[in-house]
Amino acid sequence: MQFFFGTAQHIVPGPTIPLDCPNCRHSGPASTWDREEALTVFFVIPVIHNSTSWVRCSHCHHEILSSLKAAQLAGKTPAEVIGHLIIGPTPWQRRMAVLAVLLFWLPFLGIVISVLAYALNSRDKGWRLPVSLMAALASPVATLVWVVYLGWLG
Repeated sequence: MQFFFGTAQHIVPGPTIPLDCPNCRHSGPASTWDREEALTVFFVIPVIHNSTSWVRCSHCHHEILSSLKAAQLAGKTPAEVIGHLIIGPTPWQRRMAVLAVLLFWLPFLGIVISVLAYALNSRDKGWRLPVSLMAALASPVATLVWVVYLGWLG
């Protein structure tokens, strides 16, 4: 029996709010919206439902997750808004951590990628820091194994 899965997404625009952007440090207006997503069976029956609220800086267009619904952010000061924003890692931090784990075994290139991933994630408190550190420590060992056992030194 084959099930047909799909997704449904609905975006509800919210008010424009004042924001001191944590990304670009610019003070100005920001747009808000609520995103409702659902995993559907037979493209109709919702099985899993997820709702998130977002804030977008008008200057740098950085999108930040909010712990409050968009309508609840209306009328708040920039200092109050910042307290409700969930500031996480950039997509490049995640990508580099994954690349570091996948490519640490490559001679020399693995060192460059894993050290760059560690530098990008050095202030992170999530999974990206230990993963990047593990790759940064393993890549010189892997390069040494390549050099010694494959006779690259002659």
